[in-house]
Amino acid sequence: MKVARGLIIALLLSVGLGTALNAWLPTDSLYPGQRALGQPVFQAIKPVELDHMLIVPFFKQIPLNYEYKRVKIKNNELFIDLVWPEDVPDKRKYDAVYMDAWQLIVSAFTQTSNMDQVFLRFLDQNSPEPDLILAVSCERTEALMTELAKTEEQTVPTEEFLKQFAHLVYGTGWRK
Repeated sequence: MKVARGLIIALLLSVGLGTALNAWLPTDSLYPGQRALGQPVFQAIKPVELDHMLIVPFFKQIPLNYEYKRVKIKNNELFIDLVWPEDVPDKRKYDAVYMDAWQLIVSAFTQTSNMDQVFLRFLDQNSPEPDLILAVSCERTEALMTELAKTEEQTVPTEEFLKQFAHLVYGTGWRK
């Protein structure tokens, strides 16, 4: 009985102390500038240095529409080949291409510290010789990084973003 009474008293004291501290401390003193704006308080994830050992875990956390076939890192450049699907309706697969390219560029530049360029190839593997559907190359620049910081707050149309910050080459497979 003494133990139960002691637990109840300890619980009441901790609730009372928490309430007193909450009422006594001003809201802004806990999280300067953040709590008053109603924004969550969190720490950004530190960018990783991407190497061959981290390729698989890094790509597992990126939501992609197309499967990647080959990934290569060389001299702070990331080369990725993605497989073009066989049975996706035209409009959706082109929108998905832009979305995957955007996702990979954003992830490579915001979540890594050592990738300076990204090269993507979307390849149709259904023909005897693979057809290039789309090639995308993008370089880490100050303007790009500034825009990527803004995109956390607002979504940018992916095709528009890619045309502004990346170089797009439409292959023969795009016209099929």
